[in-house]
Amino acid sequence: MGKRSSSDGGREANGRASGRAGARKAGQKGSSKRQRRPAQEEEQGDGAVTDASLEALERKATGAADAGAEVPPTEQLAAIADLMDTLANMLKGNAVTDPLARCLQALHRAFVFWKPFVRRYSKAEATGLSKLNKWLGKQYGEHIKHLLALVAGGQETHGLELQILALRSLMSFVVAEGQALSDHRDDFAFPNTLFERIVAALVNRKHDQEDVLTEFNETYMVHDDVRHYTLKNLAQLLQPDALVASKGQSPEDFEVQRQGFLTNVYMILNDVEPGNEPNRFFLSSTGGPEPREDHPLRRATTHTRSFSECWLTFLRHKLPGDIFKSVLLRLHSDIIPHLGDPRLLLDFLTDSYNLGGAVSIMALHGLFTLIHQYHLDYPNFFPKLYILFDESIFHVKYRVRFFRLANLFLTSTALPAYLVAAFAKRLSRLALKAPPGGAIVIVQMIYNLLRRHPACKSLIHRANIGDEDDESGDSEERSGDESDGESDTQRGLDPFDPDEQDPAKCRALESSVWELELLRKHYHPTVAKRPGDLEAPALQKLEKDVEKAAELSYSSLFEGCPEVRDDVAIGFERPTALFGASDAFGDVWES
Repeated sequence: MGKRSSSDGGREANGRASGRAGARKAGQKGSSKRQRRPAQEEEQGDGAVTDASLEALERKATGAADAGAEVPPTEQLAAIADLMDTLANMLKGNAVTDPLARCLQALHRAFVFWKPFVRRYSKAEATGLSKLNKWLGKQYGEHIKHLLALVAGGQETHGLELQILALRSLMSFVVAEGQALSDHRDDFAFPNTLFERIVAALVNRKHDQEDVLTEFNETYMVHDDVRHYTLKNLAQLLQPDALVASKGQSPEDFEVQRQGFLTNVYMILNDVEPGNEPNRFFLSSTGGPEPREDHPLRRATTHTRSFSECWLTFLRHKLPGDIFKSVLLRLHSDIIPHLGDPRLLLDFLTDSYNLGGAVSIMALHGLFTLIHQYHLDYPNFFPKLYILFDESIFHVKYRVRFFRLANLFLTSTALPAYLVAAFAKRLSRLALKAPPGGAIVIVQMIYNLLRRHPACKSLIHRANIGDEDDESGDSEERSGDESDGESDTQRGLDPFDPDEQDPAKCRALESSVWELELLRKHYHPTVAKRPGDLEAPALQKLEKDVEKAAELSYSSLFEGCPEVRDDVAIGFERPTALFGASDAFGDVWES
């Protein structure tokens, strides 16, 4: 693992401070050094800060003096103090100039050189150089706060480039602290104390973090250790007691910030997919320690657990509308396969399915996946699906997806005849109110239903509607109030009840799809031909492509019509004036 012992770090630090009687009072001397900054530099303010001056301070802070001369430790620490003051002044002035980036880089190299995080884990050094360690640790902590502030909202004040630079600097410190912590424990250790603060800054509720989160996802989330601890920290941030309004904050402001926070979280979750064989680690890829073969981070179950916990906690919140719909659309393909126990999503999906409208359509696939692949029992699935078929379904955004899924859900040959007949009859009634493209989809869905379920072929033609009993009981007992002893057929009535929302009670098996016969007189020739597919020989052919038919629109149907090539006889005389001689105004203007 290439680790260094804490005693090696102690000897290195003591070597830098040897021969200097005032090394143990470096913190106080560094403070007095800050007060002795040249008056010229104070008068000019940030304008006097140049790359050359920052480079000189960096060289002093890291002990790299000019001409090979040794830099006293007190001057090294004073250079760090000057760099910290310079950075603080620049941040107060909302500077967006190159010196700010150069100052961040100089401080980064200085703290990597002095390694205050190593001293945090070294008891021997903490005893021998307590004041030095305390002062360095304080400066390092202040620098971390500056970097976190830039990551949390630096794009608005200092630009995206500095925000990303701050993120990269923090992740570099993660590597350095990981090395120090692993050396201290003599085992692979991820510095989550620092990293959880980075994650909190990335998803803070006050700023739109799309750009910096894109950088974070593309650069760091591809590593298994970063992804695991990111999900673990997000799950903690999503806990109800962690997401509360601040003191004196109005409910409206809190709701705006809450939705902003959830949006930032979803930007991370949207690209997360746990690997089956974790073998790519951020710390080891940057020269840090490597996890042992038996380390928990090398187990797929560890990553599945963190993925599941984060997603389930996220879905307990009331999500913004666009995120809610996006989650429903990708739940079956990108989330359910990677959960430890997908059945825990049942409440979320059933509640979404019961909302009705477009949300029910989007929840269909996820719910059906749980029923079909994970053997969950949801008796109301098909009754709810039956209700979704109404006139509005032809005009919603996700109609193609809906018809494709509905055709898929009804493929099972184990469905009872009354249920298949109910869907076929409800579809045929909708065909009378559907646009041309919708009518074609309906005929093809009915074709597929009757082909899969020969017991329902009686719906195609029935001379006396109401003669046969369905599975629910005798038709005479269910025909309603009958005057004069006449049946529904004798009175010219269809026993099917279109207002009944329970497919078991709508009496579809007693009816027929007579509505499709009316489509033969449809004004559009393509629609008028479709009912012919239901004739006996045609039902022996392959199933129809419902999804392709659902994509039809007025324009595509119009373009598919054959062109009339015959010349049309017209009577036309070219006018010679605005008004003719016989017009009332003919004498007003001359021809």
